[in-house]
Amino acid sequence: MTVNELKHLLEQMADDGLGDREVLFAYQQHYPLQDHIAGGWIPGPADDEDEDDDSDDQVVYLVSGGQVYDQPYGPSRAFGEAVESL
Repeated sequence: MTVNELKHLLEQMADDGLGDREVLFAYQQHYPLQDHIAGGWIPGPADDEDEDDDSDDQVVYLVSGGQVYDQPYGPSRAFGEAVESL
């Protein structure tokens, strides 16, 4: 999914009246968990100190803000019902 595709999907959700909802990240289809989203990161040139940095300069990253501790398990049906656009 590209930044523009994600933006379009989120705009469609906002247009459907969902713009004030919290966004969580669901992962691991067979043992579903969910995380908060802390923000985004755009890789830049690596410093000499970042020799183990395997980041791809052709992508952007959504960064995990940690697990949702009061409800760590994500909805398993999200994986079957997820859409790339509305």
